[in-house]
Amino acid sequence: MSQAGSELVRVTVNNDESAKAIPFILEKLQKHNITTPVIGDFHYNGHLLLTRYPECAQALVKYRINPGNVDAKNRDTNFITIINQAIKYNKPIRIGVNWGSLDQHLLTKMMDDNSKSNHPLSAKDVMINAMVESALHSANLAEQIGLSHDKIIISAKVSGVQDLVSIYRLLAKKCEYPLHLGLTEAGMENKVIIASTVGLY
Repeated sequence: MSQAGSELVRVTVNNDESAKAIPFILEKLQKHNITTPVIGDFHYNGHLLLTRYPECAQALVKYRINPGNVDAKNRDTNFITIINQAIKYNKPIRIGVNWGSLDQHLLTKMMDDNSKSNHPLSAKDVMINAMVESALHSANLAEQIGLSHDKIIISAKVSGVQDLVSIYRLLAKKCEYPLHLGLTEAGMENKVIIASTVGLY
């Protein structure tokens, strides 16, 4: 990817073996004069891996996390653990939200409030608003803990291009964080390639 021109490379760090391997991978890349920044993609157990393997936490240039995927019962506690590691090692964080891991308590409350409104929004519009509020809540919490404002990047992952446009317009109005465009289509073959490519234009 580096030789093809990628300015950043993301790698999955999903278990103990991958966390242990990160420093060795980067060491080998440096021996080949490959200095492209490597970002760690953490999901359900990032709070554990970043604390168990400080060499991994130190080696990566950025942590990519989704607060909705760090255990619903202990979401804020685990999220705070990750943020504390970012502060300790002076790393930026990409905070992501998506349809599948949206905070269900927040969404339910917003759906209930919407149903009582004199001018209710569509269910999709409520979900879009919930994604924006969820992302901003996590970013604000990170700053309250002590992560610098300029170390936070926000991403809202959706599959529909028009939904992506709506979400990012709202985010741009409500915050000054850098925005990572999160158009994504899970799966294989043409449907995924076409959807992701269209989103770039």
